[in-house]
Amino acid sequence: MTDDDADLETELGRLGLCTGYERNRLVWHLARRGEPIVAHLQRIRRNGPGALRAAALEILVNIVGEAGLHPADLAAAERLVRIKAPVEPFVNLSLCWDTWMCVRGGDQQAILTGLGLTPVRPATFALAASVVADRRDDPDNLVFVTPELNGWTVVAGRWCDPSDDDRAEEVRHLAERLSAEHGAAHAFFITEYSDYSAWLIAEHGRTIRRYSEDDAALALGRPLPVERRHLDALGISASPEELHGNDEMEEELSEFTYACTARTVAAEMSIDIVGGVHRNDAVVRGTGLLARPPGASTTTISPGPYEI
Repeated sequence: MTDDDADLETELGRLGLCTGYERNRLVWHLARRGEPIVAHLQRIRRNGPGALRAAALEILVNIVGEAGLHPADLAAAERLVRIKAPVEPFVNLSLCWDTWMCVRGGDQQAILTGLGLTPVRPATFALAASVVADRRDDPDNLVFVTPELNGWTVVAGRWCDPSDDDRAEEVRHLAERLSAEHGAAHAFFITEYSDYSAWLIAEHGRTIRRYSEDDAALALGRPLPVERRHLDALGISASPEELHGNDEMEEELSEFTYACTARTVAAEMSIDIVGGVHRNDAVVRGTGLLARPPGASTTTISPGPYEI
């Protein structure tokens, strides 16, 4: 074994002991070493040491993506998902730009069909957090379809944005169609620091409410009860969209925006997937899976973070 090989194995061993920022930094550092360490990572996958195999798989996918994995490694990843998915203690999905759709019930296949999604593979929430698209320009554009959570199925990924400049009406029509089939479908968007939100509530085939803090022209329907409570607490009788551009009400609108976010609305009406739920305090049925929206051209996960 060369010194470089020994150094790689030492760092892979450290990976199993690290958490949070330190772990992410080490993954990034190892993946940056790129193609020169791929052969050694593949040898570890085939021949051990056994304690390093999982870490070697994670770094391999970071460098070569799923397309560069041996079929046995891909099968190993899928087995690991089946083992870990039913026992994840806390299930949530928190990205930089969080967008999700909640559909009443747990008929995952019907929801996939209704949205025109193509299943890719089962996934844990940890894997979803690694690979789901939160940017419009993400080349994979993956979404995550959760197991049933307290009577709702969540579809998470930027593709679900109810306020997207190009797709807002398409998302509205999709939500209305799903709500006609399943009773209710809600779509939400919120930025990392909660400084901008949007929500859409569809029930029984029609949009009850749509509101975007960034674009008053998108607003449809009357404020929801949760909105009205916050407006009343601030002494505001108007709808929030009516305050846009009103300099005299700028402070009140800012307070409303702070108090009533997409997460606030989602937590009251369906599922706040950013905040998540503890498995022991929730009814969780099934296994989540990654899927691709209509028009996606690739069939495997590209190189990048891949934590199961």
